[in-house]
Amino acid sequence: VGLVGDDLTDESKALITEGSLSCSYQQGDSCKEGGYDITFDTQFSSGNYEVTTETGKLTVKPKDVNAENTTVTVTLDDSASYTYTGSSITPGITIKDGETAIASSNYDITYDDNISAGEHTATITFKNNYKGKVTKEFTIKKNDSYTPIISMSDWDYGDTANAPSY
Repeated sequence: VGLVGDDLTDESKALITEGSLSCSYQQGDSCKEGGYDITFDTQFSSGNYEVTTETGKLTVKPKDVNAENTTVTVTLDDSASYTYTGSSITPGITIKDGETAIASSNYDITYDDNISAGEHTATITFKNNYKGKVTKEFTIKKNDSYTPIISMSDWDYGDTANAPSY
């Protein structure tokens, strides 16, 4: 009896059948990384053969997002233009496994200095049912309309300069 990752569902009990031998496993609330006990149901008998079974373990390993044949995609919102605002900029990021969005509980997103103008990196670190790391680059453009205001009012020659106000 063979079981591959695509055969796993979020049902609390699954049944795999091949010929007249069935095997079931109990997976709890949902199919997550870890081990599950497998029991075999031998509800058949015959005078010309003997069936013996062993209890085993089904092991679910996290999906490697960096594997050559991965179905995981990470895309930044290309339609948006990011311009310096003085605050952190977090681009829209879509993370999918095939056509299905991956729950945010399966990854963390961190940014390098995502405030100043220039090239920046978003790093997606996968966890729980996925493993691996993906980086995406984005650009924060200089804000050409941003002009600091420098006032010389109430200033006499020899006074210490005040900090510019914005």
